[in-house]
Amino acid sequence: MWDMVLVRGMEVQVTPRIICDFYNAPYYENDFIDETDLEYF
Repeated sequence: MWDMVLVRGMEVQVTPRIICDFYNAPYYENDFIDETDLEYF
């Protein structure tokens, strides 16, 4: 899933994972909670 963002007057394609990697933040897929066993999380 690519999104177009405006960077210094140019449109650039990015993904949410690229943004999270840039800011050193965790990235979770949409179905992370559904697949996680919350009893042992």
